[in-house]
Amino acid sequence: MSGPKSALPGGVTNAIKTLRFGIEIEVANLSPRRLAMTIAAAVGGRIIGGDAEDGFSVLDRYDRVWTAILDLSIVGTESGEVVSPILRYEDLAEVAVVVRAVAQAGGRTNRSTGIHVHVDSSRFDAASMTELVRLVYRHDRLIEYALRIDPFRRESYCKPVDATFVERLEARGATMADVKDAWYGRAFVWRDRADPTRYHGLNLNSVFYRGTVELRHFNSTLDPNLVVAYVQFALALSARALSPGTEPTPRAPQELRFMTAKFDFRVFLLRLGLKGDEFAAARQALLAPLGGKSTGAR
Repeated sequence: MSGPKSALPGGVTNAIKTLRFGIEIEVANLSPRRLAMTIAAAVGGRIIGGDAEDGFSVLDRYDRVWTAILDLSIVGTESGEVVSPILRYEDLAEVAVVVRAVAQAGGRTNRSTGIHVHVDSSRFDAASMTELVRLVYRHDRLIEYALRIDPFRRESYCKPVDATFVERLEARGATMADVKDAWYGRAFVWRDRADPTRYHGLNLNSVFYRGTVELRHFNSTLDPNLVVAYVQFALALSARALSPGTEPTPRAPQELRFMTAKFDFRVFLLRLGLKGDEFAAARQALLAPLGGKSTGAR
C-alpha cells in the first residue's frame, strides 16, 4: 500500500488540530423547532427555513448552517438531533456553547440517544484508512468499556468492527476501491446514507456516501466538557492513522483487562497524541467513568 495522501504536520498532537469535523447530537425532550430556536440564540444566528417534518435550518453569524431534525429512533414524546456544519478545531468552544444552551433549554439524554462525530476523510488513502480500521479494531473492547457504550446502542447502532471486514480489507485493501468493496462485502453498488452497514462504531459507509469517517461510539451527553473530549478523541484517532512514521497497529484485538482498564485507556489516549496540559481536561473527562488508577504501578 502507498503512504498517506497528505502527511499531517507537526506530529500527531498538532495534527489533531488540522482536521475538519462535524457533530450530531441526539436530544430528548426538545422538538426540532425548539432545538433550532436554542441553536439560533446560542450561535448568534437565525432560523432560515424548515418545518416540523423535515427539520429547521439555522444560519449562524459566520454564514454556516446548523440544522435541527426529527429523529424517530430517540425514545420520548419530543426528540431532535443537532447537526453542525463543517467545523474546525477552533470551533470546539462554539460546540460547547451550543451543548450548554440545549441543556439549559430542557434537553435531556437517555439510553436511546447518541453522539456521532464526522471527520473529513479527504486526506485518507487505502493505507491510512486501513490503519484507522486496525486502530479501532485492536482497541474496540477497551473503547467500548471506557466509553460505557450502552448495550442497546452497541447491539443496534454502533456495532464493533466486523472481523470478516478486517480480513477482506487485509487481503485486498491496496486502493480505496478495494476498501469500499471490503466494507460492503462485494463489488460496490450505489449506496446511500441509509445503508445498513452504517450501524457500526466506525462507519465507513459515510466515507463513500458523504466523504467523512463517522465515529458513532459515544453515548449522548449534554456535558460540554465531555462532548469536546469526544470530538478530540475522534480527531486523535484519525490523526494517528494519518500521521507518517508511527508504528503500524497490530491487527489482533487487544484483550480487555478490567483491573487495569483505566491505566490502559490513559496510555492509549497518550499514544493518540492527547497529551500535555492542553488535553488534560479531555483525558480527565474520558477517564472519569473508569475505576482504579490511571498512573503508577499496575
